[in-house]
Amino acid sequence: MNEQRYRDLQERFHERLKSDADILGDLANRLDNGSWDPVIIYRLHHVAHKLAGAAGVFNCGSLGVLAADLETLAETEKDANILAEASRIIAGEIAALLSDAKGKPAAMPRSVSAPMAKR
Repeated sequence: MNEQRYRDLQERFHERLKSDADILGDLANRLDNGSWDPVIIYRLHHVAHKLAGAAGVFNCGSLGVLAADLETLAETEKDANILAEASRIIAGEIAALLSDAKGKPAAMPRSVSAPMAKR
């Protein structure tokens, strides 16, 4: 994988992050009244699971850890308000990450770029 391909993938990841933040915010709003809806919880779990995996690929380890924690909460927590707050925290982390990334060129992780540079 070359640098340009990695930048393209990272750009798509950032677009997906924006979408995930919007979805998390919407799900949090639906959970605000404390009502427990299994469909919302399933969706929350699904978004958190995908986010946890993708965050690791793009060196967003702290976001990945938070998403994995939300995934676990969605499996175990029965208080809808706690899930709503956790969702908002991650949406805020996504906003901060995207704000920090604006204007910065994407760099491939060393573990990927070093072996690939020889190709």
